[in-house]
Amino acid sequence: MPRSPRSLRAASAHRFSSYARACGAELARRGKVVVVVRRGSPAYDVRVGRESVALVRAGPKVRASCSCPLFTLGLDGCRHLWASLVVLDRVGAFRPLLARAAFDLVPDRARP
Repeated sequence: MPRSPRSLRAASAHRFSSYARACGAELARRGKVVVVVRRGSPAYDVRVGRESVALVRAGPKVRASCSCPLFTLGLDGCRHLWASLVVLDRVGAFRPLLARAAFDLVPDRARP
């Protein structure tokens, strides 16, 4: 049986370049990430600087989107999304999903 990931970052790191991970971690460290929890909803809206990130639970997956040009052009792993994952890991968001080995982060081009 596959081992479940310990964090959103561990489960999703393969979708991000080392540069995006380093820049995103720096944005999170500098406090540039603001998370808005939608009560009663399996979704998080995140502001990272001027960009908007949306993460929505969809079964064993989390659908993710970012308003930045790189994500819009088709590069899934932007620094804004990684910064969001860093902060959401700290607060334990999506923790129940991580218990499932089938967890995956998938790009959602329809949002925001």
